[in-house]
Amino acid sequence: MQTESENLVTKISSNVFYKEFTFHKNDFITPDGQKELADNVMWIDDLLFIIQVKERNIRDVKTELEENKWFDNTVLKKAKNQVKDSLNFFSLYTEIKVKNVRNHTVDISKADTTRINKLIIYKSNSSLIAAENRSLKFCRSSVIGNIHLFDVEDYLGI
Repeated sequence: MQTESENLVTKISSNVFYKEFTFHKNDFITPDGQKELADNVMWIDDLLFIIQVKERNIRDVKTELEENKWFDNTVLKKAKNQVKDSLNFFSLYTEIKVKNVRNHTVDISKADTTRINKLIIYKSNSSLIAAENRSLKFCRSSVIGNIHLFDVEDYLGI
């Protein structure tokens, strides 16, 4: 089941890039079992977007310290690792069949991975996130390079 933020990202992506090029049901079967690609993928011609979405449950919002810990652990670490895992799938598997928004199954393993745009979109549901965290626009992975960071409201504005 998708979160509110995942649904919003899917709507934006499918309106900008069309439903045929937006993938949001991203479980796929491999010889070693079921895997999950990033929350949202857009693929059109030689453009590939890998998007991981994180949303803080509003009932879990407590203190500034806990909210910034959530941001560090969930947005900067967990989401970054999920993006890295998704990119790794393109080199591990010769077939990655997922469904686009029109519910058509497409093998996206054929996408050109030389121009991948990596994004993490988050919704904190809290004003307790430190300004320095809110102002981050990218994080760096030593393995996959820069990953763009967007608050869901900023992404909506784009």
